[in-house]
Amino acid sequence: ISPRPAWNGPAVRQDHVVNVSAPVLGALLFECEVGARVTEGQCLARILATPCDGAGEVEVRAPAAGLLLIRARDRLARPGETIATLITERPTKGAAIGRTLSNR
Repeated sequence: ISPRPAWNGPAVRQDHVVNVSAPVLGALLFECEVGARVTEGQCLARILATPCDGAGEVEVRAPAAGLLLIRARDRLARPGETIATLITERPTKGAAIGRTLSNR
């Protein structure tokens, strides 16, 4: 077995990790790729809660600036389910303290 390369990614405390939950049920369409730097309020994804109805499209916005670390694999968003995980540069309200990084 060959040695693993040295880690050069971010290492942050748990209070710098924010799970983003789906507010509604619907088809999940991401606006950002994994590894993207996002700003607070930036649209991360759209959920098509009511197909063919513009009012039925819900935007999911970044609660804080940071790095998009994880996106949901499933394209069906369920209310309260984690659909994305961000790493922030400073402790953030709503961080994943005391929880695992995924609620699945």
